[in-house]
Amino acid sequence: MRKTAFALLAAMLLSACSQAAPVTTTVTNENDVIGGQVVVDFLSSAEAWSTTEIVNTHKDYYLENKPDYVDVSDQKGEDAYLEGFETALFIWTVGTIKNGDYAGQSLVLARESCDGPCPASYFRYAVDEETDTWTALLRYSDDISTEMQGGPVDEKVFGPEITALETPQLLDLSYNDDGVYLMDPRAELDANFYGSAVYEQTYGDDLDGFNERYTALSLSNTSYPKYLETEGYTCLYGVTPDGILVRYLITPSIFGAEFPEGKGAVGAVPNTVINYDLDLAAGGTEKHEYMLFAGGCGFSTSCLGTNTATSAEEANLEKVGSLDGRDVYMFSSLEEAEDPDWQTLTGRVQSAYNSYKMSAQYKDPPETALSMDEFLAAHNVVFFELESGGYTMSYDSAYAPGVECGKPVIYLYPTAAQQVSVKVDNITFSKTIPDHGQNGWTVWANPNGTLKNLADGLSYPYLFWEGQSSAQVTMGEGWTLAKKDIATKLPVALVSMGLNAKETADFMEFWLPRLQAVKTPYVLFNFEGTAAMNIVAPLEITPAPDSLLRVFMYYQGVSQAGRAMPKYTAPARTGFSVIEWGGSLY
Repeated sequence: MRKTAFALLAAMLLSACSQAAPVTTTVTNENDVIGGQVVVDFLSSAEAWSTTEIVNTHKDYYLENKPDYVDVSDQKGEDAYLEGFETALFIWTVGTIKNGDYAGQSLVLARESCDGPCPASYFRYAVDEETDTWTALLRYSDDISTEMQGGPVDEKVFGPEITALETPQLLDLSYNDDGVYLMDPRAELDANFYGSAVYEQTYGDDLDGFNERYTALSLSNTSYPKYLETEGYTCLYGVTPDGILVRYLITPSIFGAEFPEGKGAVGAVPNTVINYDLDLAAGGTEKHEYMLFAGGCGFSTSCLGTNTATSAEEANLEKVGSLDGRDVYMFSSLEEAEDPDWQTLTGRVQSAYNSYKMSAQYKDPPETALSMDEFLAAHNVVFFELESGGYTMSYDSAYAPGVECGKPVIYLYPTAAQQVSVKVDNITFSKTIPDHGQNGWTVWANPNGTLKNLADGLSYPYLFWEGQSSAQVTMGEGWTLAKKDIATKLPVALVSMGLNAKETADFMEFWLPRLQAVKTPYVLFNFEGTAAMNIVAPLEITPAPDSLLRVFMYYQGVSQAGRAMPKYTAPARTGFSVIEWGGSLY
């Protein structure tokens, strides 16, 4: 399938001045639109379409829009490609448009799965079912700068304003001093990546553990009829009338600009660092560069982790000072823990300390790590108490987690034996096999994947590296597996992402013992794909490959089940293909 590139459409509104008298608008029938707003009669339960019938009816459209990298000559031909497209496409009627240019037409929502571990694309259409005419409504669709592939397209328009689909930028909450803002302007179209449990539930395929993961909220003065929250995070989700989740984030007010009318904070961009004077409770000040988001190997979580303090933790917390008049807290002392429970306040601090100790050894030159008591006394991490009652932790940027990328390995599969050069950028290496050096690897690569390193004359099954990235990418919500099911179910996910049997076996051989070593009954997974890894650790490959797949796993132990394992679509391997997998414990 085609991996849709997300883009924002910049619309210019042109106005003309006239000396003529004002024109009076007269309503002549119910289809007239005043102020450009269109009303939709939404269905209480969406009606699924047969994608097999749609694809077969519109073969020319889907073949014409087939991605350039998909070569059907070495497969079973175009029919096999179209059959594969059917498995990645979901289409529903979600309502009827009541007025305007498309009055009487169906409002249709389509979701197209992405290649590998990446978000699906959402498209909305006005469809005249009698004439089978599809008008793409770009205003409410993902890929608004190029061709639409979620469904057949007869016409593309920016589209009318449908008030019910407009996402409110602010939410009116009782604890609004900590601002609640839309995570990004088109977050509702990225919902599959950030937790689409409501989406599947709406259309009859409820995800396991949904009720345990999401709790309904009753909010006033908002556009959507339903909102959800997730335990242990500062994200809220609005539910659109056609079932897509819109992600919001609560942010401590000192980490962003103020809302209009004093409504709290717009919130920091993930990993933004702000200079602060920490006014110490004992007197004096300290200079810090605090950040809210931090993650290992170039990845950070998309929502702030929050915890409710236990009575024992409350007794051990003490006020250490204030930032811009806002109190901050930390423990006076803690014991080190090899495998801390990150779902507790003490566990979060212990995890931060362990990450700091690990990163200290990779400094140039290596540093002697502070003791736990020294780490706490230096206020390298502090807690803010949110007005919702939970606590969230902020890091001094110098001590933020820097967990390395764990064993990314690169396979090369040229169509004929040839010399290939590979260089990994943005990484401070802790280990490479063979030696990466300043200019990367130069190898003689064979179609079966075996490599001969020209620098030492030795043969290798793949290229291996570990290290830390200087870039950061925000992750989504992720999904969980019971630890007892990892050995059987994780390989299924890896194959569906695009790894072959050997690559999957290599992955499991390295990571399964580490995954089974966690001391919690469940493991939370976030899989990042090629686009994210190209930011975290760009690859320079000469000659350039025809297809590139990069699969990176982020994991941590959790105490309860969350979102179920999603369905992935494996990208096509064509020509000279390069495959990479890796992982990191956060």
